[in-house]
Amino acid sequence: MRTLELILTLVLFLPMVACDKHATAKKEIQSSWEAYRAASENGDGAAAAELLSKPSLDRYTRLLKLALDAPAAECWKLSPSDMGEVAAMRTTYSRKDLKGLDGAGYTVKSIKEGHWFTYGPEWKLRSIRVSQSGDAATAVLCDPEAESDFRAKKFVGAFSRTARRINRTMESPPTFAAAFVKDGDLWKFDETAMLPDLDKEILQGAKDEQVSVRDFIALQTSQQDDPKQALKIWEPMKK
Repeated sequence: MRTLELILTLVLFLPMVACDKHATAKKEIQSSWEAYRAASENGDGAAAAELLSKPSLDRYTRLLKLALDAPAAECWKLSPSDMGEVAAMRTTYSRKDLKGLDGAGYTVKSIKEGHWFTYGPEWKLRSIRVSQSGDAATAVLCDPEAESDFRAKKFVGAFSRTARRINRTMESPPTFAAAFVKDGDLWKFDETAMLPDLDKEILQGAKDEQVSVRDFIALQTSQQDDPKQALKIWEPMKK
């Protein structure tokens, strides 16, 4: 019986040990997330930008070029989240403000000036999974404290990278795929992983309002009641 007990103990314990081989990495990822969240919330753009992945910053570089010069037809071919970001850039800044910036510069400026969507301390990471190579990880980003709001079917969801928000009824708490990549000694937050989930939220918002995605984004970001006036945001920025 003693032998059987030892065997069962080993069988049950070993998987637990195996699951903990990335325990240090998971702690580092949690710390990196909290550092990014706090930096962006406190307006420390330089610190926050340092904790964003290269693909995240490269996305902003690409969208800045579109925000400056892309015609409406080109903007409407973008994904909902990219379209929303271009609209936010155009309604928040002038051409002079954005000209010459890359993704990192835009991030620093937006956070410093309070035009960035910030995650409060209630937003948590769950289900962190580190890759076998140990240089990438996935997780789920959610807001546990919003449960009471969801029970009342009211929730304020993030729409764009700016501080603007959309009020609408949801049937379940939104969760977003999160990803992190190891860059040297730092784990960096990769925003691009959550874009498909954000696209779904925007598509659902447009469906709820019974308008096209382009009109939904234009009306929300421009804060115009007249659709014709709102649609002017899709034209290239004034020179």
